Amino acid sequence: MRKSSKPKRGTGSTVPLTYGRDVLVESIRKHLLKGSIVIGQQKVSVEKHSKRGSLDYWLRKFGKPPNTKQADTKFIKDLLRMNKGLIKRTKIINPNTGRSCKGIELTDKGRELAGKKKRVSRK
Repeated sequence: MRKSSKPKRGTGSTVPLTYGRDVLVESIRKHLLKGSIVIGQQKVSVEKHSKRGSLDYWLRKFGKPPNTKQADTKFIKDLLRMNKGLIKRTKIINPNTGRSCKGIELTDKGRELAGKKKRVSRK
């Protein structure tokens, strides 16, 4: 079940999955650099998941077991709360179905932050 600890803000911060390990926020932001993504939560096995390009499908690689919905409402709320001003909800057209659906995307500030690479100091 869900851990009792709340997600933490900051570098290296994570968002807990209901079933599985925590997911690094930075990895989600980097994934979103490709563009907006359908949330696509479904209560089906990985093999039967119809939204292969969705956040739910992508998160299942972190889940235990992977046949469990991962982009649930609690996860999305935690992710948005931790990334206020960096990630936002949006309505997008599902590329597979052509229908309007719920998604998330980086804001301009989030895109700038996710696109920056850490500088390595040389001595």
